[in-house]
Amino acid sequence: MRDEPTSSRSDLASYYLHDPRNPDKKPHLLVPTVQFEAFLCGINRELDTQLTIPPGQNRHKFGFNFEERGRMPRPRYLARSENQDSLQHIDWPKFAEEDAVGFNEASEADQAAFVKEFDRLLVPNPITHSERTLDRARQKAFDRRAMMEQVQKHLGLELTEDTLRLRPVFICVDIEALEDPPHPVSEVGIAILDAEKIRIIGSGTSGSNWWPSVKCIHLRTEEYRDLKNHKYVQGCPRDFNFGASLFPRQEDLALHIRRIVGRISDDGRRDLLFVAHDTKQDLKFLHRIGVDFMALPGVVGEIDTVTLHQEWRNSNDARSLRTMLSDLGIDYSNLHNAGNDAMYTMRAMLGLATEALRKSSAEARGEKYVPHFWLTGSRWEDPKWWT
Repeated sequence: MRDEPTSSRSDLASYYLHDPRNPDKKPHLLVPTVQFEAFLCGINRELDTQLTIPPGQNRHKFGFNFEERGRMPRPRYLARSENQDSLQHIDWPKFAEEDAVGFNEASEADQAAFVKEFDRLLVPNPITHSERTLDRARQKAFDRRAMMEQVQKHLGLELTEDTLRLRPVFICVDIEALEDPPHPVSEVGIAILDAEKIRIIGSGTSGSNWWPSVKCIHLRTEEYRDLKNHKYVQGCPRDFNFGASLFPRQEDLALHIRRIVGRISDDGRRDLLFVAHDTKQDLKFLHRIGVDFMALPGVVGEIDTVTLHQEWRNSNDARSLRTMLSDLGIDYSNLHNAGNDAMYTMRAMLGLATEALRKSSAEARGEKYVPHFWLTGSRWEDPKWWT
């Protein structure tokens, strides 16, 4: 591609290409393959993913090779696009005369080859419903595995080249809202585990050696201290198992949360990983009280224990916190207290990470994986439990 100005910015250089059969129509947009691959690398760094243009024969489906096409039309530089709105009001260039001449003077075979390649880019890839479903299932499985590996890496369960780097702080949040409209937030539980402080501590069974390092905060909204849920779940706001509760006023609840997170992250100097059992639900309630948690200083990612449990069980079923704790053989009491739920969710994350490592290690040795709770007389001794 030609006429591309040099730049060190991370935005994309956009090129245009007219259809020589319809020169008066709006041109099509293209970006150089090398820039698109660099764009994917940036996404991979930020999200800890592995997006890439597939190798081999499938690579051809993602691009248009303009090498060895003689005087055929070629992409021409248009502008740099920083976001999806950058090109909304741009003046589109007309079809270049030299491109028209090059196409018209080419042989019929060369014209046909160019048109075939051009049309290939315009026709959506015919994919069946079953193929689309399979692709989604594969992507979900990949995302689940990536999340599990991320947790194991940050806990030091998997040795990597950056093992000696400062580890993040896991901050688990659970929200309890009153069951009657408008469903105000009545409790916030925050469990905190600084992974740096457990570096020299062995995990123990289901991560239990790390439990004493988890600190927990229980906030109860002052205005709703005398109310509790009872219609659909049995709330127990007074039964915090891990210390004394704090009672901020409703108008100060968001400020308390931001201050706690700011103190934990050292005002953004430490990386934080948001943990929850069904992250979307807790993030929604946090946003409702004025806390955009994922935008707080230091927050670099999220961990959903529902997803971790699915990866460990090799299942698409979303299970409750109670079921997950039972599956792991972790004792619990007074669930539906936000402080307790935050603590038990953190313990479940540790148990899932350590058990998943035991499972993968057994499979790598060609051995049958035996969950630890089988060894302690759990009720889950049916071999059909594992799929």
